[in-house]
Amino acid sequence: NKGGGASIVLFYQYKEPVWTSREFPKALKLFLSIGRKYEITGRGRIAPEGVNCTLTAPTSKLIRLFCQSLRDDWNIGSLDGNDSSNDTTKLFHDTDFKITDGLPQSQKFKSLSVRKVEELVAYGLEGEKAPSITKFGGTHLTAVDYHKALRDPHTVVIDVRNNYETQIGTIQPPPGGATLLDPKLRNSREWPKWLASKETQQQLNGKKILTFCTGGIRCERATALINQISIDSSSTSSTATPFQPNGVYHMRGGIERYLKTYPQGGYWSGKNYLFDKRMEQVPEFKDSIQIENEVTSKLQAKCCVCRKPWTSYRNQYKCHQIQCGVPVLVCDVCHNNSKSSENQKKQLKCELCRE
Repeated sequence: NKGGGASIVLFYQYKEPVWTSREFPKALKLFLSIGRKYEITGRGRIAPEGVNCTLTAPTSKLIRLFCQSLRDDWNIGSLDGNDSSNDTTKLFHDTDFKITDGLPQSQKFKSLSVRKVEELVAYGLEGEKAPSITKFGGTHLTAVDYHKALRDPHTVVIDVRNNYETQIGTIQPPPGGATLLDPKLRNSREWPKWLASKETQQQLNGKKILTFCTGGIRCERATALINQISIDSSSTSSTATPFQPNGVYHMRGGIERYLKTYPQGGYWSGKNYLFDKRMEQVPEFKDSIQIENEVTSKLQAKCCVCRKPWTSYRNQYKCHQIQCGVPVLVCDVCHNNSKSSENQKKQLKCELCRE
């Protein structure tokens, strides 16, 4: 265990067909049971379509025992002595567990919380509206193959994360390589609308499409929707040009895996926004000053109040505009001033609300 610190694991697993109403509570019960056995803490979401988690453990051994137990011991039918459940015992057999060791114990979650939801990523595509990942999901590429694909000029690469995440870091393909598209999403629910627009489909038609996100889960359903729209377009289009991308791909393990594969940064610029106590991930061997310059100069991130360059989300500030509420960047000076200024809350406005 590196430095005797805590360990964190990011993973997701979709379930097709979905758990039935009878199986779902059993799946949650079994998951929590395995987690408690290995002193797991953290946050997760569980839906009839699967699980998505960011979890921690006090040691690297315990986090690995937990992951191995999901692979070896998963069987919700065993909870009531009935092994005839439709749930497969191989559900987590190919799950991509992304583990980081050697974290300070202070970055470990205090408790285990797994929230029941209708959809793992809130695209608004729950239930029968959800495109099948098994049938329509994009092709997985390793970080190395994805890196090579970014050099292809006939490729479009899409950052499917939220805009506030892309403010401090994103992939920037090399000159003469792929074209980067940022949909500028406030949240994932805006993805289907963006993808359905005529302008978007014109940009993507005939192109090889690469998508990426933090750990991969958002790309699973996002690529499935692209392929489903393409197939539906081909079968129903009579006069209009059908929407036909030249292949749809995403990176196994997402940005998290890419930065570990390319610790000098590769084609990544800035910081990877994280939803845990680490708050951000950076290339291990890239100079910190260079990283800061990438965020402020290339990506032009700035404090939403004073508009001076700023690179980190702290203190949980959110956009004050009605029906927005996404995280915003606030520098230390404005943070200190905000303690005595109620009026400053009205200045908390994200970049999308400024447009």
